[in-house]
Amino acid sequence: HFADAAPDRLRQIMETNFFAAAELMRRAVPLLRQGHRPMIVNIASVTGRRGVPARPEYSASKFALTGLSEAVRAELSKDGIDVLVVHPCLVNTALEKNMLESRARREWQDRKMISPDVVAAQTLRAIERGAHEITIGAGGRLMLFVNRFFPRLIDCLMARYVKKLYCKEVALSTGDSSSPEILR
Repeated sequence: HFADAAPDRLRQIMETNFFAAAELMRRAVPLLRQGHRPMIVNIASVTGRRGVPARPEYSASKFALTGLSEAVRAELSKDGIDVLVVHPCLVNTALEKNMLESRARREWQDRKMISPDVVAAQTLRAIERGAHEITIGAGGRLMLFVNRFFPRLIDCLMARYVKKLYCKEVALSTGDSSSPEILR
């Protein structure tokens, strides 16, 4: 979790997820200006629209990529270059194995994940339609929809999720050892 992490973790994640994509976009612009219907496609994440516990730095890096993509889209429109931002939900990749560290508690591993093939197919359809942004995954779309109108509800659900994962520690810190959550 964020409070327990070394500052270098944020820098490494931003370097990979934000700065690398930003510099690749910058270097590609001269070539894209020569293209026919050129488009930059940035793969962000649902967490780039709504931060989630156990991934604060990852969320921040994807928020930054989303914001940069939106701004660059407007700037490059004069050159006929479009920018698509893809926000997939949980994708069945080796992300968990390749993380810098994975000490946070979470219960995501058991959730149904989206196939990379589905992400690729929906991204290609979005390119064909000239879309600017897509969210892939029903759970992610639902969370972002609810968050748009009821952000405090999502805040409460996220907080409740974290408290459930840490119910023993919360009960011990408050001195309530008789809490029924401890028995779960």
